Amino acid sequence: MNILIINSKCCLLVFILCRICHLKENCTTIKRSGPNHKTGILKSQANESYQNNIRCYYYFEALPDERVELNFTVFDVNGVPPRCLHDFIDIYTQLDSLNVSLLDVPSQGRYCGKDKENLPYLIISVKNIALVDFHTDSSGDGKGFELIYRFFSDAIYKVGTKLQQYLCGFLISDLKEGTILSPTYPGIYPDNIMCFYKFQGEVGERIKLTFNDIDLYSGGNYCPFDHIKIYDGPNNEAHVIDTICGSRKVPIAFYSNGNYLQIFTVGESDETPSQLRGFNASFEIGTRFVDLSLVTLL
Repeated sequence: MNILIINSKCCLLVFILCRICHLKENCTTIKRSGPNHKTGILKSQANESYQNNIRCYYYFEALPDERVELNFTVFDVNGVPPRCLHDFIDIYTQLDSLNVSLLDVPSQGRYCGKDKENLPYLIISVKNIALVDFHTDSSGDGKGFELIYRFFSDAIYKVGTKLQQYLCGFLISDLKEGTILSPTYPGIYPDNIMCFYKFQGEVGERIKLTFNDIDLYSGGNYCPFDHIKIYDGPNNEAHVIDTICGSRKVPIAFYSNGNYLQIFTVGESDETPSQLRGFNASFEIGTRFVDLSLVTLL
């Protein structure tokens, strides 16, 4: 039995070493945003099929106040998801620079396969750089992938005053109405990101929050993983109006009792399916809602 275990480990080690020896890091492409360059098409190969034993890096660098959008239109990469032991692409959307080590940043996901359901849905970067890291071995070939890339303003994700302690956190007090989006909406939302939105109205005002789209991982009735938590007050010790996960019939509206409302959004499950959008919500701060002080029990 011990001999069999040793032989199995040796075979696995030889397989890994052989793959590393044959792998060539022989392709790097960088697409940068510019005054006359906001969109384009990128193909992983010039011929009908891609080469074996290659590793290609495709970088997309937007301006500091922009994001990157990747829309895959063709996807034929030899492999069987979710393990993708042969050919695959890794997508990174949280890079701070082109020189950062990929060991230090989380991957958006690993993709392979030939069927439409394996095609990555819309990808939007969390920061201003995105990377498609393409790996192939000697097991077979495919057509590769083709995508449309776009650089666009990140203003739609900025609302109110930025709270520096959060990757996506905002204090909303000066605006009376607007929209808040999960950090990569309507693209796939990333794992392990917490966002915080605090609404503060004037005395006598209330906040109405309407969700127009909700597409989160559902971990069960108690939402132990990815969720949105809505607090009726200025901090997380306030009454919890609702905790949301999965998908809800929309639109669905929530009202504060006073002039404060805050929400936390958490994506913390490594088991989260990688094809979910997050949320889209609109808010209104004002006095036109029912004055609760005038409501009496009958």
